[in-house]
Amino acid sequence: EIYTLSLHDALPILALVANTVLLARPQLHDLDIKVVLSRNGDARITETRLMSIDSEGTECYIGLANMGESEIRDLEVTDESGTRFLNVDWDIHEDRSWKTMKCGIVRTKSGYEICWGFGQSGERTYITTYTMTGMVRGYPDANAMRHVFLDEGVNPKPEHAKVTIMGADSTMVFDA
Repeated sequence: EIYTLSLHDALPILALVANTVLLARPQLHDLDIKVVLSRNGDARITETRLMSIDSEGTECYIGLANMGESEIRDLEVTDESGTRFLNVDWDIHEDRSWKTMKCGIVRTKSGYEICWGFGQSGERTYITTYTMTGMVRGYPDANAMRHVFLDEGVNPKPEHAKVTIMGADSTMVFDA
């Protein structure tokens, strides 16, 4: 089964702090987050952003904090042309030209930042895919997931947002 949550429905049930912060004045028209849960509790997350980018700023990033022992790995970023960004050791202090067509993962005191360069101004699509280990955890009475996919303080706020959560195979059972 596939469960699709509206942003209104998703925010109250999500508990980790995960910010999407943009360092300029872009507009985020649509945010589509797809989460595929594996039997081992890992999640493959794909976030598609339809944006208007101006000449200000250098990068976009997804801030992930308070994740416990979970890790972020296997980052891939592509744009509207399908061009894959080069995964590098990210330097937040570099200029826009250096960051163009590059992406990287930065470890912070509280978690991770998944970063990629804006590149050219205009109408842009960024598809960010990564693995979060241990998103689903076992507890004495149940398995559960606690994660904030879109923090209320995100800037800019998306005009439209959707979160879809599904199992990696059809034999996974979800009780509602």
